[in-house]
Amino acid sequence: MLRKIVNMLMGPQEGTDAAASTYFEALLESVREEVLSQLAKPTNDPLEVLAQALMRKVVGKGEEVNPQAARAFFSVLAENDRLPLGEQLNITEIELLQHLLVEYFSGMESVRARANEVLGLIERKFSQGAFTQARILLQIFETDAETRLNNERNLFYEDMIMRLGVRRRHEVPEEERDDLQGRFFEIMADEDAEVRNALKTMADDYYVTFCLSLRDPAQTDKWQPVLDAVNADARTRLANYIPPKRWRHPSTLPHCMLLDMTRAHLEDDAPKRHIQRMLRMCYFLLLASGDTGFEHFIYSFLDWSRDKLGVEGKSVLPIIHRRSVLDEVSLQETLDDVWNEHYAEKMKTFVDRTDNGLQSAWNGLLSRFSMLDINEIPPGHYDLGGFLIDELLGFRQPSTYFGFKLFRLT
Repeated sequence: MLRKIVNMLMGPQEGTDAAASTYFEALLESVREEVLSQLAKPTNDPLEVLAQALMRKVVGKGEEVNPQAARAFFSVLAENDRLPLGEQLNITEIELLQHLLVEYFSGMESVRARANEVLGLIERKFSQGAFTQARILLQIFETDAETRLNNERNLFYEDMIMRLGVRRRHEVPEEERDDLQGRFFEIMADEDAEVRNALKTMADDYYVTFCLSLRDPAQTDKWQPVLDAVNADARTRLANYIPPKRWRHPSTLPHCMLLDMTRAHLEDDAPKRHIQRMLRMCYFLLLASGDTGFEHFIYSFLDWSRDKLGVEGKSVLPIIHRRSVLDEVSLQETLDDVWNEHYAEKMKTFVDRTDNGLQSAWNGLLSRFSMLDINEIPPGHYDLGGFLIDELLGFRQPSTYFGFKLFRLT
Protein backbone atom coordinates (compact mmCIF):
# COMPACT_ATOMS: atom_id res chain seq x y z
CA MET A 1 0.00 0.00 0.00
CA LEU A 2 2.82 2.41 0.88
CA ARG A 3 4.45 1.74 -2.51
CA LYS A 4 1.20 2.62 -4.31
CA ILE A 5 0.87 5.87 -2.35
CA VAL A 6 4.47 6.89 -3.11
CA ASN A 7 4.00 6.04 -6.80
CA MET A 8 0.89 8.23 -6.92
CA LEU A 9 2.76 11.11 -5.29
CA MET A 10 5.80 10.77 -7.53
CA GLY A 11 3.73 10.67 -10.71
CA PRO A 12 4.27 8.58 -13.85
CA GLN A 13 7.74 7.25 -14.53
CA GLU A 14 9.38 6.64 -17.86
CA GLY A 15 8.06 3.36 -19.15
CA THR A 16 10.50 0.45 -19.13
CA ASP A 17 8.29 -2.00 -21.00
CA ALA A 18 8.47 -0.57 -24.52
CA ALA A 19 10.30 2.02 -26.54
CA ALA A 20 7.84 4.94 -26.35
CA SER A 21 8.09 7.55 -29.08
CA THR A 22 9.09 11.08 -28.16
CA TYR A 23 7.69 14.27 -29.68
CA PHE A 24 10.80 14.55 -31.89
CA GLU A 25 10.58 10.93 -33.05
CA ALA A 26 6.92 11.33 -33.95
CA LEU A 27 7.67 14.49 -35.93
CA LEU A 28 10.55 12.80 -37.73
CA GLU A 29 8.37 9.86 -38.69
CA SER A 30 5.72 12.21 -40.10
CA VAL A 31 8.22 13.87 -42.48
CA ARG A 32 10.43 10.90 -43.39
CA GLU A 33 8.95 10.28 -46.84
CA GLU A 34 8.93 14.01 -47.66
CA VAL A 35 12.60 14.33 -46.70
CA LEU A 36 13.53 11.30 -48.81
CA SER A 37 11.80 12.73 -51.88
CA GLN A 38 13.50 16.13 -51.47
CA LEU A 39 16.93 14.56 -51.07
CA ALA A 40 16.59 13.25 -54.61
CA LYS A 41 17.75 16.72 -55.63
CA PRO A 42 21.53 16.63 -55.02
CA THR A 43 21.76 20.40 -54.47
CA ASN A 44 19.61 20.28 -51.35
CA ASP A 45 21.45 20.40 -47.98
CA PRO A 46 20.06 17.40 -46.04
CA LEU A 47 19.98 19.12 -42.65
CA GLU A 48 18.23 22.15 -44.13
CA VAL A 49 15.71 19.86 -45.79
CA LEU A 50 15.05 18.03 -42.53
CA ALA A 51 14.83 21.18 -40.40
CA GLN A 52 12.43 22.94 -42.75
CA ALA A 53 10.25 19.86 -43.16
CA LEU A 54 9.89 19.63 -39.37
CA MET A 55 9.04 23.33 -39.07
CA ARG A 56 6.45 23.10 -41.85
CA LYS A 57 4.83 20.24 -39.97
CA VAL A 58 4.35 22.27 -36.78
CA VAL A 59 3.41 25.67 -38.27
CA GLY A 60 0.78 24.23 -40.61
CA LYS A 61 0.23 24.04 -44.33
CA GLY A 62 0.52 27.23 -46.33
CA GLU A 63 2.61 29.02 -43.71
CA GLU A 64 6.00 30.36 -44.80
CA VAL A 65 8.96 28.76 -43.05
CA ASN A 66 11.92 30.92 -42.12
CA PRO A 67 15.15 28.88 -42.58
CA GLN A 68 16.81 30.43 -39.50
CA ALA A 69 13.81 29.68 -37.31
CA ALA A 70 13.73 26.12 -38.70
CA ARG A 71 17.42 25.55 -37.91
CA ALA A 72 17.07 26.92 -34.38
CA PHE A 73 13.94 24.84 -33.72
CA PHE A 74 15.61 21.72 -35.07
CA SER A 75 18.58 22.26 -32.75
CA VAL A 76 16.28 22.52 -29.73
CA LEU A 77 14.30 19.43 -30.75
CA ALA A 78 17.43 17.33 -31.26
CA GLU A 79 19.13 18.35 -28.03
CA ASN A 80 15.98 17.93 -25.98
CA ASP A 81 15.41 14.46 -27.43
CA ARG A 82 18.80 13.25 -26.21
CA LEU A 83 17.57 13.52 -22.63
CA PRO A 84 15.87 10.57 -20.88
CA LEU A 85 12.17 10.40 -21.69
CA GLY A 86 11.07 11.61 -18.27
CA GLU A 87 13.45 14.59 -18.30
CA GLN A 88 12.57 16.21 -21.64
CA LEU A 89 10.77 19.49 -22.19
CA ASN A 90 7.09 18.75 -22.70
CA ILE A 91 5.08 19.52 -25.83
CA THR A 92 3.64 22.74 -24.41
CA GLU A 93 7.11 24.05 -23.59
CA ILE A 94 8.47 23.07 -27.01
CA GLU A 95 5.54 24.78 -28.74
CA LEU A 96 6.24 27.93 -26.73
CA LEU A 97 9.79 27.96 -28.12
CA GLN A 98 8.51 27.32 -31.64
CA HIS A 99 6.14 30.31 -31.42
CA LEU A 100 8.94 32.52 -30.10
CA LEU A 101 11.26 31.57 -32.95
CA VAL A 102 8.60 32.12 -35.62
CA GLU A 103 7.61 35.50 -34.17
CA TYR A 104 11.22 36.62 -33.75
CA PHE A 105 12.38 35.78 -37.26
CA SER A 106 9.14 37.15 -38.73
CA GLY A 107 9.58 40.47 -36.90
CA MET A 108 6.24 40.27 -35.11
CA GLU A 109 5.38 42.79 -32.40
CA SER A 110 4.29 39.98 -30.08
CA VAL A 111 7.85 38.67 -29.78
CA ARG A 112 8.66 40.65 -26.61
CA ALA A 113 5.72 39.21 -24.70
CA ARG A 114 6.55 35.71 -25.96
CA ALA A 115 10.20 36.12 -24.93
CA ASN A 116 9.07 37.08 -21.44
CA GLU A 117 7.04 33.86 -21.30
CA VAL A 118 10.13 31.83 -22.18
CA LEU A 119 12.27 33.73 -19.67
CA GLY A 120 9.67 32.96 -17.02
CA LEU A 121 9.87 29.29 -17.99
CA ILE A 122 13.67 29.39 -17.67
CA GLU A 123 13.37 30.86 -14.18
CA ARG A 124 11.00 28.06 -13.18
CA LYS A 125 13.43 25.46 -14.53
CA PHE A 126 16.20 26.99 -12.45
CA SER A 127 14.05 26.95 -9.31
CA GLN A 128 13.09 23.31 -9.99
CA GLY A 129 16.72 22.31 -10.45
CA ALA A 130 16.09 21.34 -14.10
CA PHE A 131 19.38 22.84 -15.24
CA THR A 132 19.75 20.77 -18.41
CA GLN A 133 16.38 21.97 -19.63
CA ALA A 134 17.29 25.56 -18.67
CA ARG A 135 20.44 25.31 -20.78
CA ILE A 136 18.44 24.15 -23.81
CA LEU A 137 16.02 27.04 -23.39
CA LEU A 138 18.79 29.61 -22.96
CA GLN A 139 20.54 28.65 -26.19
CA ILE A 140 17.82 30.19 -28.38
CA PHE A 141 18.57 33.70 -27.09
CA GLU A 142 21.24 35.67 -28.91
CA THR A 143 23.67 36.99 -26.30
CA ASP A 144 27.19 38.36 -26.18
CA ALA A 145 30.15 36.16 -25.26
CA GLU A 146 30.31 37.42 -21.67
CA THR A 147 26.64 36.59 -21.03
CA ARG A 148 27.03 33.13 -22.54
CA LEU A 149 30.02 32.41 -20.30
CA ASN A 150 28.18 33.66 -17.22
CA ASN A 151 25.16 31.50 -18.07
CA GLU A 152 27.39 28.46 -18.53
CA ARG A 153 29.18 29.04 -15.22
CA ASN A 154 25.96 29.58 -13.30
CA LEU A 155 24.46 26.38 -14.72
CA PHE A 156 27.68 24.51 -13.95
CA TYR A 157 27.81 25.66 -10.33
CA GLU A 158 24.12 25.08 -9.63
CA ASP A 159 24.14 21.64 -11.25
CA MET A 160 27.17 20.53 -9.25
CA ILE A 161 25.79 21.83 -5.97
CA MET A 162 22.52 19.98 -6.53
CA ARG A 163 24.05 16.67 -7.63
CA LEU A 164 26.37 16.62 -4.62
CA GLY A 165 23.55 17.32 -2.19
CA VAL A 166 20.55 15.36 -3.51
CA ARG A 167 19.21 12.64 -1.19
CA ARG A 168 16.46 10.01 -1.11
CA ARG A 169 13.55 11.28 0.96
CA HIS A 170 11.48 8.13 1.52
CA GLU A 171 13.24 5.27 3.28
CA VAL A 172 12.98 1.81 1.78
CA PRO A 173 12.21 -0.95 4.32
CA GLU A 174 15.17 -3.08 5.34
CA GLU A 175 13.57 -6.26 4.01
CA GLU A 176 13.17 -4.76 0.52
CA ARG A 177 16.72 -3.46 0.59
CA ASP A 178 18.06 -6.92 1.46
CA ASP A 179 15.94 -8.58 -1.24
CA LEU A 180 17.28 -6.17 -3.85
CA GLN A 181 20.87 -6.83 -2.80
CA GLY A 182 20.28 -10.57 -2.97
CA ARG A 183 18.78 -10.26 -6.41
CA PHE A 184 21.90 -8.60 -7.85
CA PHE A 185 24.13 -11.04 -5.96
CA GLU A 186 22.53 -14.04 -7.67
CA ILE A 187 22.83 -12.93 -11.31
CA MET A 188 25.69 -12.83 -13.81
CA ALA A 189 26.25 -10.81 -16.97
CA ASP A 190 25.25 -13.68 -19.29
CA GLU A 191 21.79 -13.86 -17.68
CA ASP A 192 20.40 -11.17 -19.94
CA ALA A 193 16.75 -11.29 -18.89
CA GLU A 194 17.55 -11.39 -15.17
CA VAL A 195 19.85 -8.35 -15.40
CA ARG A 196 17.19 -6.39 -17.31
CA ASN A 197 14.52 -7.33 -14.79
CA ALA A 198 16.67 -6.28 -11.85
CA LEU A 199 17.36 -2.91 -13.49
CA LYS A 200 13.67 -2.60 -14.31
CA THR A 201 12.78 -3.14 -10.66
CA MET A 202 15.20 -0.36 -9.68
CA ALA A 203 13.42 1.98 -12.11
CA ASP A 204 9.81 0.98 -11.54
CA ASP A 205 9.85 0.52 -7.77
CA TYR A 206 12.66 2.79 -6.54
CA TYR A 207 12.90 5.46 -9.27
CA VAL A 208 16.56 4.71 -9.97
CA THR A 209 16.67 4.56 -13.77
CA PHE A 210 19.89 3.38 -15.39
CA CYS A 211 20.27 4.44 -19.03
CA LEU A 212 22.54 3.85 -22.00
CA SER A 213 22.88 6.29 -24.91
CA LEU A 214 21.32 4.30 -27.75
CA ARG A 215 19.40 4.36 -31.00
CA ASP A 216 16.38 2.17 -31.59
CA PRO A 217 17.42 -0.42 -34.22
CA ALA A 218 13.91 -0.35 -35.70
CA GLN A 219 14.31 3.39 -36.30
CA THR A 220 17.73 2.80 -37.83
CA ASP A 221 16.19 0.46 -40.42
CA LYS A 222 13.48 2.99 -41.26
CA TRP A 223 15.93 5.85 -41.80
CA GLN A 224 18.55 3.88 -43.73
CA PRO A 225 17.06 4.78 -47.16
CA VAL A 226 17.34 8.47 -46.24
CA LEU A 227 20.98 8.07 -45.21
CA ASP A 228 21.71 6.07 -48.37
CA ALA A 229 20.29 8.88 -50.52
CA VAL A 230 23.09 11.34 -49.68
CA ASN A 231 26.86 11.42 -50.08
CA ALA A 232 29.29 10.29 -47.37
CA ASP A 233 29.83 13.74 -45.86
CA ALA A 234 26.11 14.51 -45.66
CA ARG A 235 25.46 11.02 -44.31
CA THR A 236 27.88 11.64 -41.44
CA ARG A 237 26.16 14.91 -40.56
CA LEU A 238 22.67 13.44 -40.79
CA ALA A 239 23.66 10.44 -38.70
CA ASN A 240 24.33 12.78 -35.76
CA TYR A 241 20.58 13.37 -35.60
CA ILE A 242 18.73 10.52 -37.30
CA PRO A 243 17.71 8.13 -36.15
CA PRO A 244 17.56 9.83 -32.72
CA LYS A 245 20.02 8.69 -30.10
CA ARG A 246 19.02 9.26 -26.49
CA TRP A 247 19.36 7.95 -22.96
CA ARG A 248 17.25 4.80 -22.81
CA HIS A 249 16.61 2.20 -20.16
CA PRO A 250 17.77 -1.21 -21.48
CA SER A 251 14.27 -2.65 -21.03
CA THR A 252 12.87 -0.28 -23.67
CA LEU A 253 14.78 -2.22 -26.35
CA PRO A 254 13.74 -5.81 -25.52
CA HIS A 255 15.08 -7.31 -28.76
CA CYS A 256 18.65 -6.07 -28.20
CA MET A 257 21.15 -8.10 -26.21
CA LEU A 258 22.71 -6.43 -23.19
CA LEU A 259 26.28 -6.72 -24.46
CA ASP A 260 25.29 -5.33 -27.87
CA MET A 261 23.65 -2.33 -26.23
CA THR A 262 26.71 -1.78 -24.06
CA ARG A 263 29.01 -1.94 -27.08
CA ALA A 264 26.77 0.48 -29.00
CA HIS A 265 26.89 2.89 -26.08
CA LEU A 266 30.69 2.77 -26.11
CA GLU A 267 31.04 3.27 -29.87
CA ASP A 268 30.86 7.05 -30.03
CA ASP A 269 31.78 9.65 -27.44
CA ALA A 270 31.16 7.72 -24.21
CA PRO A 271 34.88 7.58 -23.18
CA LYS A 272 35.26 11.30 -23.93
CA ARG A 273 32.12 12.11 -21.96
CA HIS A 274 33.44 9.97 -19.09
CA ILE A 275 36.81 11.70 -18.81
CA GLN A 276 35.28 15.15 -19.20
CA ARG A 277 32.73 14.39 -16.51
CA MET A 278 35.50 13.46 -14.07
CA LEU A 279 37.54 16.54 -14.99
CA ARG A 280 34.46 18.71 -14.51
CA MET A 281 33.91 17.24 -11.05
CA CYS A 282 37.56 17.71 -10.08
CA TYR A 283 37.47 21.31 -11.21
CA PHE A 284 34.34 22.09 -9.20
CA LEU A 285 35.69 20.39 -6.08
CA LEU A 286 38.85 22.50 -6.37
CA LEU A 287 36.79 25.67 -6.70
CA ALA A 288 34.74 24.67 -3.65
CA SER A 289 37.69 23.23 -1.74
CA GLY A 290 36.83 22.55 1.88
CA ASP A 291 33.08 23.05 1.41
CA THR A 292 31.94 19.70 0.00
CA GLY A 293 33.88 17.00 1.86
CA PHE A 294 34.43 15.14 -1.42
CA GLU A 295 37.96 16.33 -2.19
CA HIS A 296 39.18 12.72 -2.00
CA PHE A 297 37.73 12.21 -5.49
CA ILE A 298 40.37 14.59 -6.86
CA TYR A 299 43.19 12.43 -5.52
CA SER A 300 41.56 9.24 -6.80
CA PHE A 301 41.28 10.68 -10.29
CA LEU A 302 44.79 12.20 -10.33
CA ASP A 303 46.37 8.92 -9.21
CA TRP A 304 44.41 6.92 -11.77
CA SER A 305 45.15 9.38 -14.60
CA ARG A 306 48.87 9.21 -13.87
CA ASP A 307 49.18 5.47 -13.19
CA LYS A 308 46.83 4.13 -15.89
CA LEU A 309 47.10 6.69 -18.70
CA GLY A 310 50.37 8.44 -17.99
CA VAL A 311 48.60 11.81 -17.92
CA GLU A 312 49.54 14.20 -15.12
CA GLY A 313 46.20 15.58 -14.02
CA LYS A 314 47.97 18.12 -11.81
CA SER A 315 49.12 19.91 -14.94
CA VAL A 316 45.73 19.60 -16.67
CA LEU A 317 43.51 21.17 -14.00
CA PRO A 318 45.33 24.54 -14.02
CA ILE A 319 44.85 24.65 -17.81
CA ILE A 320 41.09 24.27 -17.32
CA HIS A 321 41.01 27.12 -14.81
CA ARG A 322 43.22 29.43 -16.81
CA ARG A 323 41.39 28.97 -20.09
CA SER A 324 37.85 29.05 -18.73
CA VAL A 325 38.37 31.98 -16.35
CA LEU A 326 41.33 34.08 -17.44
CA ASP A 327 41.12 33.44 -21.20
CA GLU A 328 37.29 33.53 -21.15
CA VAL A 329 36.85 30.33 -23.14
CA SER A 330 33.75 28.24 -22.42
CA LEU A 331 34.25 25.35 -20.03
CA GLN A 332 32.98 22.83 -22.58
CA GLU A 333 35.35 24.13 -25.25
CA THR A 334 38.19 23.95 -22.75
CA LEU A 335 37.33 20.36 -21.82
CA ASP A 336 37.19 19.44 -25.52
CA ASP A 337 40.70 20.84 -25.99
CA VAL A 338 41.99 19.00 -22.92
CA TRP A 339 40.50 15.75 -24.17
CA ASN A 340 42.06 16.15 -27.61
CA GLU A 341 45.47 17.18 -26.33
CA HIS A 342 45.91 14.85 -23.35
CA TYR A 343 43.46 11.94 -23.30
CA ALA A 344 42.03 11.08 -26.75
CA GLU A 345 45.03 9.14 -28.05
CA LYS A 346 45.56 7.33 -24.74
CA MET A 347 41.95 6.18 -24.57
CA LYS A 348 41.72 4.76 -28.11
CA THR A 349 42.71 1.25 -27.11
CA PHE A 350 42.12 1.47 -23.38
CA VAL A 351 38.41 0.53 -23.38
CA ASP A 352 37.98 -3.22 -23.92
CA ARG A 353 34.90 -3.70 -26.12
CA THR A 354 35.26 -7.46 -26.55
CA ASP A 355 32.60 -9.80 -25.19
CA ASN A 356 34.96 -10.98 -22.46
CA GLY A 357 35.84 -7.43 -21.47
CA LEU A 358 32.22 -6.30 -21.35
CA GLN A 359 31.07 -9.39 -19.46
CA SER A 360 33.81 -8.86 -16.90
CA ALA A 361 32.75 -5.23 -16.47
CA TRP A 362 29.12 -6.24 -16.02
CA ASN A 363 29.98 -8.94 -13.48
CA GLY A 364 32.06 -6.45 -11.51
CA LEU A 365 29.23 -3.93 -11.55
CA LEU A 366 26.59 -6.47 -10.55
CA SER A 367 28.79 -7.48 -7.63
CA ARG A 368 29.01 -3.85 -6.50
CA PHE A 369 25.26 -3.37 -6.89
CA SER A 370 24.69 -6.39 -4.64
CA MET A 371 26.29 -4.44 -1.78
CA LEU A 372 24.42 -1.15 -2.27
CA ASP A 373 21.91 0.24 0.18
CA ILE A 374 19.05 1.59 -1.95
CA ASN A 375 18.37 4.22 0.73
CA GLU A 376 21.69 5.86 -0.14
CA ILE A 377 20.77 6.21 -3.83
CA PRO A 378 18.62 9.24 -4.76
CA PRO A 379 15.86 8.78 -7.34
CA GLY A 380 16.89 9.93 -10.81
CA HIS A 381 18.31 8.95 -14.19
CA TYR A 382 21.88 7.65 -14.27
CA ASP A 383 24.46 6.90 -16.94
CA LEU A 384 24.77 3.13 -16.67
CA GLY A 385 27.67 3.32 -19.12
CA GLY A 386 29.60 5.49 -16.66
CA PHE A 387 29.56 2.74 -14.03
CA LEU A 388 30.59 0.17 -16.65
CA ILE A 389 33.41 2.35 -18.01
CA ASP A 390 34.75 2.66 -14.45
CA GLU A 391 34.97 -1.13 -14.41
CA LEU A 392 36.59 -1.25 -17.85
CA LEU A 393 39.13 1.44 -16.95
CA GLY A 394 39.94 0.04 -13.52
CA PHE A 395 38.87 3.26 -11.79
CA ARG A 396 37.63 2.97 -8.24
CA GLN A 397 35.38 5.67 -6.88
CA PRO A 398 36.59 7.00 -3.51
CA SER A 399 33.30 6.00 -1.87
CA THR A 400 30.63 3.45 -2.72
CA TYR A 401 27.98 6.00 -3.63
CA PHE A 402 29.99 8.81 -5.20
CA GLY A 403 29.35 7.39 -8.67
CA PHE A 404 25.68 8.22 -8.23
CA LYS A 405 26.64 11.87 -7.88
CA LEU A 406 29.02 11.77 -10.82
CA PHE A 407 26.85 9.80 -13.25
CA ARG A 408 23.53 11.52 -12.55
CA LEU A 409 22.24 12.59 -15.96
CA THR A 410 20.14 15.66 -15.17
